Amino acid sequence: MSSLYEFYIEKEIRELTNSINSAKYISEDQKETMIGILSEDWASDRKDAADREQDPHRLQAKKGEQQRAKDAEYKEKQKKRKEKMSQADRDWADDRAAAAQAAG
Repeated sequence: MSSLYEFYIEKEIRELTNSINSAKYISEDQKETMIGILSEDWASDRKDAADREQDPHRLQAKKGEQQRAKDAEYKEKQKKRKEKMSQADRDWADDRAAAAQAAG
């Protein structure tokens, strides 16, 4: 299936490249830049597809790693924010958290 997918992607890139090359009001530098971007995107897509085929759990592990990093960053922000709060604000926040746990 991936070879069929790759075939159609390559076909689409060839068609886009031909369209870019036949454009009248675009300079040669602009054409080369656009074709270069298409080639880079295609190369990175092929690498990602190959990685997924070789190790199907890699992408999921990477997403989990990114989520853990986001969670750690969020916890750090909350910790800094809590440190800045006054004692009365901390007491109020703790009461609200306890009430939410009791209710929920």
